[in-house]
Amino acid sequence: TFVRPATCDPMLLFAVATPSFTEVFSAKKFLKRTVAMLFPILSLPHLRCSPFKITNNGLERELVVSGASVRIRPGVPRATLYISLAVLVITILGLCLDREELINTPVMDRDVQVVDIIAPFTGWFLVAVMAGGYHSYERVAHPLERMDRQGMPAMASFIASTIDSYSQVCVYTWDPLGNIRVSNRHYRYRWMMLSTILSLILALTSPVAARLMLGRSPFGTTDYSIASAVLLSFALFLASSMMLYMVFKATDIQRQLLSQLSVLTSLAYVNGSSVLRPTTLRNSPFHFDDSDLSVKEKHRGVIGWMITRSYVVYANVVTNHSARASLMVPYTLYLMLLSILAIAYWASLISDAAETCELFSTYHALGAMSLLVHGIPLIRYMLVCATIAVENTRHLYLVDLALILHSSAKLNPDKNCGNDQACFALFKSHRGALEKHDYQPHMATIPITPAPILVVTLLMTLGFISYVYPMMTSLICYASRT
Repeated sequence: TFVRPATCDPMLLFAVATPSFTEVFSAKKFLKRTVAMLFPILSLPHLRCSPFKITNNGLERELVVSGASVRIRPGVPRATLYISLAVLVITILGLCLDREELINTPVMDRDVQVVDIIAPFTGWFLVAVMAGGYHSYERVAHPLERMDRQGMPAMASFIASTIDSYSQVCVYTWDPLGNIRVSNRHYRYRWMMLSTILSLILALTSPVAARLMLGRSPFGTTDYSIASAVLLSFALFLASSMMLYMVFKATDIQRQLLSQLSVLTSLAYVNGSSVLRPTTLRNSPFHFDDSDLSVKEKHRGVIGWMITRSYVVYANVVTNHSARASLMVPYTLYLMLLSILAIAYWASLISDAAETCELFSTYHALGAMSLLVHGIPLIRYMLVCATIAVENTRHLYLVDLALILHSSAKLNPDKNCGNDQACFALFKSHRGALEKHDYQPHMATIPITPAPILVVTLLMTLGFISYVYPMMTSLICYASRT
């Protein structure tokens, strides 16, 4: 059984259900929110002049004026603001506590290395840029939301009962009435747990791997150096946790979209069974071989399938595609730059391997662990995006199959199907728009395909080896001297 939405003109909805980009990048908003994240003390949500409060008003106004209902209210990223403020304050405090040693002590004799100070500042900057990129898009209402304002809650309820209930990943969905967005807290707890564990490993890399393994005190020798090292490690832990939390969230939202598209693939029926998933046994409303192309309901047949697909991709709860791509761009650039620096450093050591004992520092351990801890979630995100592109190709095949079915039916005068020439022409135009403008996962305007994934994976692998090689050589060198 299905929750049938209220009926309206399905052909009007079909005409406006073509792929439409509902996100517009705002450079002004990006600069404003990045600066707000860099200096969170001036942007706390308790202040009346908070940039987030001011810019959210325009978004709600645009939705209302366009005729769409404000069903998802953007919230202020309070946790990101507070963590960014904590990282900045703790890092500055740790730097001040060990200021005299940093000024008067030689580099190799310091308990707190320069990289221990650079690492949390880098994390603080990345959190600000990632959050600024994610919140720098102005959302406009999709034509489906404007044309069918009254029917959108019923359509959302239909999606929740037909698509979301069978999805393997469901971070966000709608309540039975389709009015309120419902979130699954299980995923939030999982993001927090994974980001905490991985960030703790990264934060302990410097004191454990780079000091304890070489016979030094993990957090220094004096009271001030111990306090400074602990504070800097904790600041790195907070910054890394926030970055990984945002990456895990973006990945699971991409996984939800992939799961929804996969369910739509399995619900495309011809002759009573699924076209691409014959083992799927569900009472599907989307029979592509319905006799009448001009359907009277927006949730049946191939036209209903295409309307539902447009709603899922462009007007549902996980439609901030460009925002997620902007979130991942600085994260990816950071890891690629880290890998390039490691490869260049390794190339400089090949000519004189005897100096590796003296050149080794906590930078090698932090760089290797950063590529390991942050690189694996990046590859996982890119693999999910590439799989979404494959699922989109399957959907294009299903639309082509429907076109062939109804084209062959038009040639048979004994069958009452495809008589509406205008409807059939509109159907072909919709297929062309789907091929040309459909959403494809990208990163900095570069489509995420197996080729970019291979390049990024090889680069980070070489970077990881470049960090581990001098580190292991230095350990062997120190062991041989003792």
